[in-house]
Amino acid sequence: MNILCVLAQKNEAACLDPWVRYHAYMVGMENLHIIDNASDDPMVIEKLKFYEQAGIGITRIPPGTDFSLRGNYTSELINEIESTRNFDFVFPMDCDEFLAVFTADGRPSCRREDIHNYLARLKSREGIYEMPGCFENINAVPGVFRWRSDGQYTKVYFSGHQCVRLDIGYHNGVARNGLPRIKGDIFYVHYQVKPYSMFRKLGRQKLEPFVNPDDREALQRLKDSRGINFHVASMYLLTEEEYNNTLQWQRVKENERMFVEFNNLLKVLGLNPNIFDV
Repeated sequence: MNILCVLAQKNEAACLDPWVRYHAYMVGMENLHIIDNASDDPMVIEKLKFYEQAGIGITRIPPGTDFSLRGNYTSELINEIESTRNFDFVFPMDCDEFLAVFTADGRPSCRREDIHNYLARLKSREGIYEMPGCFENINAVPGVFRWRSDGQYTKVYFSGHQCVRLDIGYHNGVARNGLPRIKGDIFYVHYQVKPYSMFRKLGRQKLEPFVNPDDREALQRLKDSRGINFHVASMYLLTEEEYNNTLQWQRVKENERMFVEFNNLLKVLGLNPNIFDV
């Protein structure tokens, strides 16, 4: 099974190394490619140089590039990579997303064998695939996740040579065969919930291409319009106390799922399961 993982990131100092180690284990380092959206964090820049020397493909997007075109340049890069290499599946990803799968009995698994065996059974169905949702991390509670299945958390991936177009968040896309999305059992463990200071730093750089993060009225308009990154604007408007109180609302028992296997794999890979504890 030959799987390509294409990551787009900017200044993801906490998530970058866990993402690389985890997916190098899952699919092989030679099958990783990182799109760097003009990072200026010295730690991230050094990590990217190290990964490049280790054989990971790096594409550096020039500063000032229109971020709303992220889906376009990601799909173009995927097609460029596939012009010289063949892959069974292609995953466009963010830095806080980690591949996993539901087994036939409904159990979440991050066993490499389970992921590869599941995808091998899909090989005869070409096109674009839709994830059923994600396991969202719960703030400072390693091993327990919140199941999210609303549309905002649905992501897509493709069988080989089928990626034509992607949106900015990789929630939607177009397959070469033009067929509707196929629902699958691959999902992401999504470390979306970050400590307040980290959220503010990363949230600001996500908002800046579209709105002045210091203009509360503009942030409110973006939130109300449900435009690009409206959910980031919504959280960015909160004080630290309000933000932390919001995180407590995650603890809805019927949506909580244990995934100790994922934590154990991170430990085996030399990672802290609470990847934001840096």
